[in-house]
Amino acid sequence: MTEIPNSTSPLPEKWVTASIDDVAKVLPGYGFPEKYQGKVDGEIPFFKVRDISEAFLKGSIYLKKANNYVTLSECEELRAKPLEEGSIVFAKIGEALKLNRRAILTQPSLVDNNVVGISPIPEVFYSLYAYYFLLTVRLEGLSRATTVPSVRKSDIEEIKIPLAPFNEQRRIVAKVEELFSFLDAGTDSLRKVQAQLKRYRQAVLKYAFEGKLTEEWRKTHKDPTESAHSLLDQILKNRSAELKNSRPISVEVTNLNEIPENWVWTTIGELFKVGSGGTPSRRKPEYWKGTIPWVSSGEVDFREIRGTNECISQEGLRNSSAKLYPPGTILMALYGEGKTRGQVAILELDSTTNQAIACICCSKTRIPPKYVYWWLCYRYYETRKIREGANQPNMYLHHVQKIPIPLAPLHEQKEIVKEIEQLTSLANVLQETIRASLLQSERLRQSILKHAFGGKLVAQDSSDEPAEILLQRIKAQKIDEIKKNSIGLINYVK
Repeated sequence: MTEIPNSTSPLPEKWVTASIDDVAKVLPGYGFPEKYQGKVDGEIPFFKVRDISEAFLKGSIYLKKANNYVTLSECEELRAKPLEEGSIVFAKIGEALKLNRRAILTQPSLVDNNVVGISPIPEVFYSLYAYYFLLTVRLEGLSRATTVPSVRKSDIEEIKIPLAPFNEQRRIVAKVEELFSFLDAGTDSLRKVQAQLKRYRQAVLKYAFEGKLTEEWRKTHKDPTESAHSLLDQILKNRSAELKNSRPISVEVTNLNEIPENWVWTTIGELFKVGSGGTPSRRKPEYWKGTIPWVSSGEVDFREIRGTNECISQEGLRNSSAKLYPPGTILMALYGEGKTRGQVAILELDSTTNQAIACICCSKTRIPPKYVYWWLCYRYYETRKIREGANQPNMYLHHVQKIPIPLAPLHEQKEIVKEIEQLTSLANVLQETIRASLLQSERLRQSILKHAFGGKLVAQDSSDEPAEILLQRIKAQKIDEIKKNSIGLINYVK
């Protein structure tokens, strides 16, 4: 019996261990000059990493429509040879490599040079069998680069696969898809509930910051001496020296929601000092692994921060632009075209941050930090639109200072926070339950694939042609091709 690579379990009798190079062609992508890009019509689709991600996020394993097409004549100009229908394509470089996203071509297609394709040999390596097997392979583990992860053609060719008889490959795929369809139905339902919870939270926050959640509360808690206007005046008076030499950060009154009459629109910069942090030199080991928490922008993801992935030392703090911020400081991520920019968190401990985070210091005012946090959570999608710069659009501290915020009287702010947290507490419990269920679903998928490629998902059939014979036939064909090419070359030389 043949052993499964990286496993102690033996393969079934008619299975064999093969390499990708034995049963498929590994084909590179092509450079895609800008002058050919942007066409939505043409005979040949030209897929990029983005197309693979879009298909994956839609729940499709097939690439049916591209964002770019080329004509046959343009394909000849590029000296490019389309990959065959049924080829499996995936990113070979960068962060996309780590996402483990694959797709199958539904027609002859080109891919760009950030993508690689595996074209299975028909009647030996079933395309869908190849696709599902590749879902079990983490390609970043093959990366030789230290800065930007990437894999080479030769590394992919050497990947070992448990090869079943061809008919059994088809039976395995049918069973995998049957089981996956049950998981997909459950996952779809969970994601729908997840989306509903998201809309519910946004509705709660919308009503909160329009004054509707506390409308009845205000009727029984009237206090003519307490208003947001007087609160703002007091804050500005206390910050007058600090604000004296700063650029204007008053609110722009256009496109703002209507708020109760005893509220007032202001800005983050009028209410609070907004600072940032820094990163001690990585070349100085003594600056790291200390006792002072240090937050990276990736950790700013709509939560209360009670611990950090890294800590710096007192020496690192002294020799960098990092600053220590107290609990209650609101953090906002400034960089990132993904989801990161605009995300917020709230410190629950004394901590430093990196330079890609805006730190909104609430501690010197009486305003509850949670009031500011929930407002910025609600405003996330608007905040993400703020960016500056061509190559890498980012937010900067002056952008954060200009973010408008509806200021309610102090006691009402506390009531608003209380109402929000009561109304979202059940949603949070449901969200965590859904998250755990989705994680369990993914584990089940991996378990199904493990059983599939261990020969334990479907019964073997004694009439199936052994995989070893398939391999021998392919090797014989390759030898014949080499001989023919050699004879042709000899004749050409003569």
